[in-house]
Amino acid sequence: MRHILLIPFLAALTTVLMACSSVMSLISTPTATLTPTDVPPTATQTFIPTVTALPTTTPTPLPTETPELPTPTPGESDPASGPSEDTVPELPGESVNAAIDKLERIYVTTFDDGWPVLEDEQSKLFADSGLLIFELGLNTRRYLETTVLDEPDFVAEVEATPSICPEGGGYGLFFRLEDENSYYALTFFCDGRVTVYARDAGALVGPLLDATVPSSIDPATGSHLIRVGALGNQFTVHIDGQPVGSFESDLLDSGDVALYASTAAGGTLRVAFDNLGVWTAIVGE
Repeated sequence: MRHILLIPFLAALTTVLMACSSVMSLISTPTATLTPTDVPPTATQTFIPTVTALPTTTPTPLPTETPELPTPTPGESDPASGPSEDTVPELPGESVNAAIDKLERIYVTTFDDGWPVLEDEQSKLFADSGLLIFELGLNTRRYLETTVLDEPDFVAEVEATPSICPEGGGYGLFFRLEDENSYYALTFFCDGRVTVYARDAGALVGPLLDATVPSSIDPATGSHLIRVGALGNQFTVHIDGQPVGSFESDLLDSGDVALYASTAAGGTLRVAFDNLGVWTAIVGE
């Protein structure tokens, strides 16, 4: 009798255990997850990322690594397109010009050879068809120096042709450039302002000059001949043969000359430079 009762009990227990096993199997089976769909990044219209806005009226420290260029030979020129030996700049009516007895050309380049492409996330500098072109993104400052000049008294000039010149952007020359922390910076802004600041051992000084171009000149379009003259502590600035202003400074004694451009938050800039010439100023002959 006991055996007969035990068999139905075991059969019932087996049925319960099988049901529990099925439930546990359902509980322990992981729920399938959907694979996320890859969404391609949205393309931007500019090649330069937007960065925090910087002051638009003062030059900022430049990268710690100044590009080393293959050095054009001082005095090198292309007679067909560059400034000739007879093309001596004049600074009419200025004390600097009055004190100079002679200007002797010591450097000229037409950017046909020896200028490599320099490119990063914010800028591209390259020579093309005898022009040295700066393409800068937002809030960017770049310069290229000759690497061979160290002049105290001189006249330097270059032709600049902006094709994109936004608000806050500008172009010009560094002069008496000793290193990235010591230089004078001349900037012709796209809105017609002209400034000269200095960095002396990293400290910003200025403005030493804060002026505007003559009303007949629009520095944002066309080609312009920009010029700076230095004699001792006296300096003069010209554009297209017209005086812009003068100033005095005893901060830096001598140095190199460099092409320079900058942008702010107003947009990207593109400017082409041509025919950089430098004359040494001879006094007391």
